[in-house]
Amino acid sequence: MLLQIDNIDKSFYLKDGRLARKVLNALSMQVSEGESVAIVGPSGSGKTTLLNLIALLDKPDAGEINFSGVSLSGLSGKKLDEYRNQSIGIVFQLHHLMPQLSLLENVLLPTLGAGNKNVDKLSRAKELLQRVGVWDQRHQKPGELSGGECQRAAVVRALISQPDLLLADEPTGALDEENAGKLSDLLLEIHKEQGTALIMVTHSAELAAKMDRRLVLRNGQLEESK
Repeated sequence: MLLQIDNIDKSFYLKDGRLARKVLNALSMQVSEGESVAIVGPSGSGKTTLLNLIALLDKPDAGEINFSGVSLSGLSGKKLDEYRNQSIGIVFQLHHLMPQLSLLENVLLPTLGAGNKNVDKLSRAKELLQRVGVWDQRHQKPGELSGGECQRAAVVRALISQPDLLLADEPTGALDEENAGKLSDLLLEIHKEQGTALIMVTHSAELAAKMDRRLVLRNGQLEESK
């Protein structure tokens, strides 16, 4: 099992310490190696919160998250950063590329200080950028490119370290219909070709139907949906 989540809780609090809202309530899920999972649900149901916990960008109030048999609750500092950079790739709704860096420099950012897993990172960057059709724009900065080009580069950045798990949080939400279709197809193609597990938060029923499993986040818990 690649990802095992057991009974995690997550709440948000007011400045005076009073409970504002409990978002996740004893939530559990499993994801196998190479599996694709869609997470759907109404706005504010906690989908992004869940992805942030899996991505190690936040910590649950209770419960356990295990990745490849390793408990993530015991990791901190440098170990946590290394694990996130090398094992998990993240694509957000907005590309979050650094405006002062070129496309190629943005893509290579996660590999800085990485170990042997990224021996030939320049070759991999070239291969992926060519694959998504933005190699010729590699020396341009995000402000000189379209939203679709930047988002494709963001996908490459998420994949550059050959992660075991790719997380995508409404990755097509800021794109027009044509570019949204191209990007979603690209994510699914790369997921299948490279055997990378994929968890995608989406409002698109059409995209969710293309995944191996569809989970609905409701009342702080996940439910299987056919």
